[in-house]
Amino acid sequence: MSGFYSALMIVGYALLMRTHRHIYSFLFNKNSISFSLTGTNRTLVENLLFSLLREQQQTLDGWQLNSKALLTQLLILCSRLTDKLSSAQEHPQAHNPKIFEIVAYINEQYRNRLTLASISETFYISPSYFCRSFKETTGFSFIEYLNNVRIREAQRLLRETKLKVIHITEQSGFDSVAHFGRVFKQVTSQTPLECRKLMRHSV
Repeated sequence: MSGFYSALMIVGYALLMRTHRHIYSFLFNKNSISFSLTGTNRTLVENLLFSLLREQQQTLDGWQLNSKALLTQLLILCSRLTDKLSSAQEHPQAHNPKIFEIVAYINEQYRNRLTLASISETFYISPSYFCRSFKETTGFSFIEYLNNVRIREAQRLLRETKLKVIHITEQSGFDSVAHFGRVFKQVTSQTPLECRKLMRHSV
């Protein structure tokens, strides 16, 4: 984890200790469970941590109450993820090399135009089989996964470069600024410019 995200986690930890000592004690006195965050789950956690940081920075009326609400959401999400992890360990998903190959392809080619039809044609599988197998293997639909990969790259560019939104749109694989803005807002609950401002104030 980068220093940037580590700093966010420290903020969350400090708030947790200050406002939820009893919950912290309950969670962390149990046997520890670790898991990696990817896709939508990582975005949800990042959004909650960014919102916590914003509350700390702005200290508007009711910020402490809102911080507690955000921390409660974070704790519930972590609890659900650990439950899902335990369930997955008991009932592991079938290994599907073809889908893993497609995932690697998407991770490399997300800047290009990718469609259900083009993926199916490239990997010689039917669209219906692809959709079903992709969801079963990754937990995401094809479009959900592709959008999350693209938004992750857009967030990196917003944080690390001074590129205009129109250029970030192109480099992250979206065909229009309007579409990019809609998906970005849907995934992160922020506009690209709001995200850039918050990220830069946080480093």
